[in-house]
Amino acid sequence: MIPIKGTHVKVYLRNGAVEEGFVEEWNKDNVILKSLIDSTITILHKPLDDIFLTKIIESKDKQPVFVDEEIKPKKYIRDSRLRAMHLAELHKIKAEEERKRAREALTTFKLSDNIRENTQYAEPIHVAKSIYNNTKKKNR
Repeated sequence: MIPIKGTHVKVYLRNGAVEEGFVEEWNKDNVILKSLIDSTITILHKPLDDIFLTKIIESKDKQPVFVDEEIKPKKYIRDSRLRAMHLAELHKIKAEEERKRAREALTTFKLSDNIRENTQYAEPIHVAKSIYNNTKKKNR
């Protein structure tokens, strides 16, 4: 596949160099790329020998096509009522919603029976006596 004029490409050369730009000309004799940043032009004289990989980069204007509805990003719902509110009021609404979710999470939390069966309890170890005996000052 030969990129057409104006296509944004990234060309990887055999010597490890990477060239990126817009295609001005692409044929078997040479490849001419115009720089993305300024008006410099890069010419590759032996593209069949030097280029081992060409990456064609699509423009950001094109939206990706999603096949599955679950993967498709959700659009934000515009609510004129929320637009008219001040930022402080929106923070209050957000804090209230977070408290409501936390309250629901705390009231609906239940331990599963599996956790109760696998829990093992032990008596605490009394180490205070042994520490006290080892820290006494000895008289010489």
